[in-house]
Amino acid sequence: MQCYTDLTPPTTVTSSVSLPFTSPSASNLVVAKSSVLQIFTLKSVVTDSAPSTHQNGSLPKTQRRERSHISKLVLVSEFEVAGTIAALARVKSQRSKSGGDLLLVAIRDAKLSLVEWDPERYSISTVSIHYYERDDLQGPPWAPALNRCDSILTVDPSSRCVALKFGVRSIAILPLNQVGDDFVMDNFESELEAEPKRRRSSLQVNGDGHQSSSPYSASFVLSLLQLDPALTHPIHLAFLHEYREPTIGILSSRVTRSSGLLHERRDVVSYTVYTLDLEQQASTPLLSITGLPYDVHLVVPLPAPIGGALLVGSNELVHVGQAGKANGIAVNPLANESSSYPLVQQGDLNLRLEDCVVEQLGSPKGELLIITNAGELVVISFKLDGRSVSGMVIHKIDGSNGGSLLTARASCASAIGIGRVFVGSRDADAMILGWSSRNTKQQLRRHSSMTNDVQDGTTKEEDVDEGSDLEDDLYMEERSNGEKKQSSSLPVDEFGRDLSFKVHDHLLNLAPMKDVTLVKSKVPDPLDEGNDNWGKLDLVAASGKGHTSCLTRMSPVVCPAVTKRFDVAGVARLWAIHAEGSSGKVPEAELDYHNVLILSMDPDYGDAITNAYTLDNNEVLPLQDSDFEPEAGSTVEVGALLGGLRIVQVLRNELRSFDGDFGLAQIIPLPDDLAVAAASFVDTFVLLVGEDGRLCIFRADDSGDLEELQISETLASQQWQSGSLYDDVNDSFCLTNSKGEDELTSILMFLLTVEGGLQIFCMPNFDNPVYVAPGLRFVPPFLSTDFSVRRSTARTELVEILVAELGDKFDRAPFLILRSRQDDLFVYAPYHDSQNTSGNGLRLRKIDNHLIPKAPEHEQSEPKPPSRSAQLLALPDYGGCFAVFHQGTTPSFIFKAASSNPKVIDVKMNEISGLTRVRLKGQLDAIAYPGKYGRLTFATIPLKADFSTGWLVERLHTMSSIKGFKYHEPSDRFVVGTSGKIDFKLPRDEFHPEWDSENTDFLPQVDQDIIRLIDPTTWTETDLFTLDPCEVVMCIENLSMETSENTHSRSSTIAIGTALIRGEDINTQGAIYVLDVIPVVPEPGYPETGRKFKALARHKDKGAVTAISQVGTEGFMLAVHGQKCMVRGLKEDSTLLPVAFMDAQCYISVAKELRGTGFCILGDAVKGVWLAGYTEDPYHLKMLGKSARDVEVAAAEFLPDGRGLCILLAGADTNIHILRFDPHNPKSLSGQHLLHLSSFHAGFYPSKMMLLPRTQTSWERYLTQEPAGDDMQIDGQEHPRIQHQVLVASQSGAISLITPIPVAATGASSDSYRTLAALQSYLASTLSHPLGLSPKAYRNVEVDMSVSGRAMLDGNLLRRWTELGSWKKAEALARTGGEGEWEIRALLEGILGRGLGFF
Repeated sequence: MQCYTDLTPPTTVTSSVSLPFTSPSASNLVVAKSSVLQIFTLKSVVTDSAPSTHQNGSLPKTQRRERSHISKLVLVSEFEVAGTIAALARVKSQRSKSGGDLLLVAIRDAKLSLVEWDPERYSISTVSIHYYERDDLQGPPWAPALNRCDSILTVDPSSRCVALKFGVRSIAILPLNQVGDDFVMDNFESELEAEPKRRRSSLQVNGDGHQSSSPYSASFVLSLLQLDPALTHPIHLAFLHEYREPTIGILSSRVTRSSGLLHERRDVVSYTVYTLDLEQQASTPLLSITGLPYDVHLVVPLPAPIGGALLVGSNELVHVGQAGKANGIAVNPLANESSSYPLVQQGDLNLRLEDCVVEQLGSPKGELLIITNAGELVVISFKLDGRSVSGMVIHKIDGSNGGSLLTARASCASAIGIGRVFVGSRDADAMILGWSSRNTKQQLRRHSSMTNDVQDGTTKEEDVDEGSDLEDDLYMEERSNGEKKQSSSLPVDEFGRDLSFKVHDHLLNLAPMKDVTLVKSKVPDPLDEGNDNWGKLDLVAASGKGHTSCLTRMSPVVCPAVTKRFDVAGVARLWAIHAEGSSGKVPEAELDYHNVLILSMDPDYGDAITNAYTLDNNEVLPLQDSDFEPEAGSTVEVGALLGGLRIVQVLRNELRSFDGDFGLAQIIPLPDDLAVAAASFVDTFVLLVGEDGRLCIFRADDSGDLEELQISETLASQQWQSGSLYDDVNDSFCLTNSKGEDELTSILMFLLTVEGGLQIFCMPNFDNPVYVAPGLRFVPPFLSTDFSVRRSTARTELVEILVAELGDKFDRAPFLILRSRQDDLFVYAPYHDSQNTSGNGLRLRKIDNHLIPKAPEHEQSEPKPPSRSAQLLALPDYGGCFAVFHQGTTPSFIFKAASSNPKVIDVKMNEISGLTRVRLKGQLDAIAYPGKYGRLTFATIPLKADFSTGWLVERLHTMSSIKGFKYHEPSDRFVVGTSGKIDFKLPRDEFHPEWDSENTDFLPQVDQDIIRLIDPTTWTETDLFTLDPCEVVMCIENLSMETSENTHSRSSTIAIGTALIRGEDINTQGAIYVLDVIPVVPEPGYPETGRKFKALARHKDKGAVTAISQVGTEGFMLAVHGQKCMVRGLKEDSTLLPVAFMDAQCYISVAKELRGTGFCILGDAVKGVWLAGYTEDPYHLKMLGKSARDVEVAAAEFLPDGRGLCILLAGADTNIHILRFDPHNPKSLSGQHLLHLSSFHAGFYPSKMMLLPRTQTSWERYLTQEPAGDDMQIDGQEHPRIQHQVLVASQSGAISLITPIPVAATGASSDSYRTLAALQSYLASTLSHPLGLSPKAYRNVEVDMSVSGRAMLDGNLLRRWTELGSWKKAEALARTGGEGEWEIRALLEGILGRGLGFF
């Protein structure tokens, strides 16, 4: 009984598309990250930066900083889908809800979803889903499985149909209905004629036409052999531009292509163009070109003015025009050796086009951008001779013009208008590249008006000469004279020579994760300086490929780094302010630097007083010669008005106003003994909320004096729970009050009623609210003024409201943040629905927040009434970040980047009563808070880190491709195995004299691996251990080995397994290296060089050393080389002595031992997993059991769950299998077969599994009210407490957690698994799932189970419990049969990662 949860989302970009999606005029970019769909819009910003930077991000010394316009990605919305996205495509439509285009999403293995943007719900809406994975649509029984075949999605440029190639030779055709198409003209003609011209224009622009008409017709599936019997081995296909009928170009070969049989299968590829008849489901061949090179693998359709298609091979490029004219060009010297096809020689480019990406640049003459698998940028220009292409010119962008910006291969590319291209990658950060050319800027400006027609690849109907000949009528190549002049104004040879690229923006990518390990954090306890039990750990991962591969530190919590602790104790709350002093009593402050710190002392540590201090050069000194009175009592809130000219101190029963020198200006007693609970400051307004729910509002005049405003009877007669002021200078809410007689401002007052309703007033008019939403108490996913819930009284007890800006320096927006009595945080974002006139169309959508609040530290005997004191604190412009901090028992930050949603992240502190932002001149922004015993503490937050994944992610050190790494704790060093490429030249050999005649500069490349010793303080490489060429690192492990047979002393060593790969016809050899990190005399002035490698042993053997593990208790290692598993010990003569062995089968990819038990798992890449046992007296290694079915093992790990020994097995098909060793079960044949309990589809290729201890969660501590032992009593029975969990790192950049489900939650009598399973079923049937996909169908794996086990639960679906409204939660609790919401919280807290308490 386990649960699988993704702690961080996938970050690898698999596909992208640019289209107007949210509106007809929008410029949207849709990005697919495996199972996450993100929709962005572009925002142009002006920055002060250099035109180019080095790869490490530093600015050139000789280059001046200048103002530049760049484009930033701003997230519109994101969706987690129950499937793996294979491709994205744009479908032009005039009948979508938003008026924009439709989005077509291809899901692995053969599903299509057609979606549109719904402006009413600010979300996507599924138009249709098409399923082609039925058994009757598959090929013969001997055909490859569907998941082993590539799917290809292509859309007709005029959006008349869609083609999906799946399986070996199957193709699905989905006809699309367009207004004006011949296929649907009869359906629309009568309706359009009846509508007036205004309605027809509205139909085309706004997209609010007849929604009852389906945008698609019935699809059908054909075999490619039905189109042409010669299409036996299809390679690639794509729809072509400028045809009146849907026309598709298909690459295929007569036989299977093979580089090993090149002498027999040299030029076997053919390219054929077919026109499709959708009504008759037939096709007509138009042209065919045979004898193409064997390595041609891609069809790139080209729009006007080029037309035709570009065929991309590994060594050549071939353009085929619409009339069948072909022009080829060789891009490296191997093209002529591998093909007899006539090619123009340009082999000096030495390009490798395997796995390259081709995209339009958006230039007038249709130039193309090619991104090679090494990240090189290449521009292709076409020479036009009238209406046909006469040649191609290739320009390779050099490094000085941005040709080296990409360091890894791209997975997709999308042109976004003119001058911008989005490049996605599986191995590095996705980027927006901007390009410019001095010779073409003027032409591009003139061409911008016709960009949309050129990008769409179609011409307007009025530009087509209807009286042309048959060829023009078929291919639609006629262009206007203006377009001809425009295209001829740019010389082909000039374009691309001075073309330069620069990075505008990037998206974080942690994929692929090669290895992960735990490292002790060097950040001290932020609360207690003398905490000896402080042991925070960080997760360090090796992520990325190419030159951007790096070590990355990750943590699910924010741990402030203490910079200074002051000798001021007993602090409860504090405020740092900027006071504009003039007499010298207060240190002079510049801009918005803080110079005064006000501390409200905790009555538990002394008197309830408030002290004022000055901040000068990071020193805290008592404020002298001021009218500030500490004995006035505890302070509720402090704020600055009029830019620091007035400082307002809010006490419980009065207000005090000070000038910039803290001279007392006003003392205002509050009316009717009003006791202030919270206050809000904006501009010249002060809002006070009393403990009895009354309001009091003040306003400062031009001189700074405060005057109480007369509120309306509506405000005075109600009780209010909380309030917040916000200055809506950007008119984000678009709320006005036409009935007000006073001069309205941009200040909005948000009030939360005692019942949980929302009312918004436009200051200073208090007569009528401009927006009323009583349904907020149900915290629905979407809130409007008319929202209501019938037949339900369940509501969330909301106690606080705050409206603040979240974002970064590039993009920020206001969000409405609510806090419940249980410390749940609800974040709402405003948006506008143009079709809804109530409240000016204002709606609020709830942002997903899956953070479960912590349980209280101590059990409360009686429930207390909700407090009106504020615990939400806005942190504006903290180092360019606009965030919100949540004080109290569950301290957390709310961060937001421009390219992500708001993320709520825990803080590594138990409880905080106050916090403030501190900005001092010449220093980084800091935070101040009371530490242990209320001691004043200054700390910083690592804002250089990335929070877009919900975890703190900080890149530590960048290097070449990392193969693996380990942390050597005794020396505090990282040992990293990296890989580079070197040219390989044939050696001199007396048996092969023909090798001496090799004469080429285009040499093949082989691996050159290096073991690096890195100091984590300065991130410098202090030593290198270079391997032989062609010798690659297979595994790196940190082992505690016995280094002396006499003294039996042990040392922490680094064991490295390698493989010497010199070709498929030479036997692979391997070696084991045992290294130690020893202290040496450092170089003068460089103390980090005081550590070096020392080789303890090197053992060569036949076969690659693919896995190494610690085994036993005597300091031995388990090494797998070839088909042998051997236990070896280190001798004093630097040899490795074998003491036990066992034969393996094919290829062992995983070898691990359950520490201290002798149980070992051996994962075979072909045959599955074995369980072996190791004994030391005598030394013996024996197989105990194996999996009953063959699985391609990618990763494996033990998982003791207190009820038996389970083994987690991750296959190459992204499925996770759970096996159990149970020799007492008759079905296991005395343990020889590992029982298969269940399987679960993760969707990500796992690269590493790590067994971790599980700590107690806050709810477990709260319900037991005592330190947890190894066991717990439930219903009089003793159940072992869950002590382990497994962390999974994947190739997609996601971090996942597999947690055993306890028999029952602490303090509950019901079955925990049954409760969560019932909740999962309810959520699957109640929630709306993007793209119309089923989470149950996505996770289920059809395999034969050896025993009936409980299925693994889907934590990604269970955590969506937090998205439900209060009435839905009550309904779910009634159906699950649990003991209350506390049980759900206790269970979710464990499966969502709170058991990782050591972080």
